[in-house]
Amino acid sequence: MSLLTDILKEVPLSTVLKEKLSTLETEIASLKTENAILKDDLRELKRENQILKDEINRATHSFDLDDTMKHILLILAQQDDALSKNSLADLLQIHTTRTEYYLHLLQKQKYVHGFHFYTGRQSEYRLSQKGRQFVIENNLL
Repeated sequence: MSLLTDILKEVPLSTVLKEKLSTLETEIASLKTENAILKDDLRELKRENQILKDEINRATHSFDLDDTMKHILLILAQQDDALSKNSLADLLQIHTTRTEYYLHLLQKQKYVHGFHFYTGRQSEYRLSQKGRQFVIENNLL
């Protein structure tokens, strides 16, 4: 039991007081249990809240395009057909590895769509709707 109960054992109490004391101790134990459950719930909700904040941050974080990425979008906007990374590299006059790097970033941010073939052909890239919107809103065309 509690310290209070131990102390009061030595004092003669009426039955009514003993009942009230017992009821209070039961309520205290119940409240402690409820408090522990609420603390666990609070920790879980804080974790979920942080996850949601991170998702919102990722969804609303603006992706800054450098000049090369903007140039890739402009080239793709001016083409009727999809272009391979080699064609883009030639037009940009940069190495294909650098072109691949930029295309990967643009594709990840959904500015371009990559079409990948299993027949030995090179992947081809087109401007996505988001890419078109960027080109138009930034007066690149």
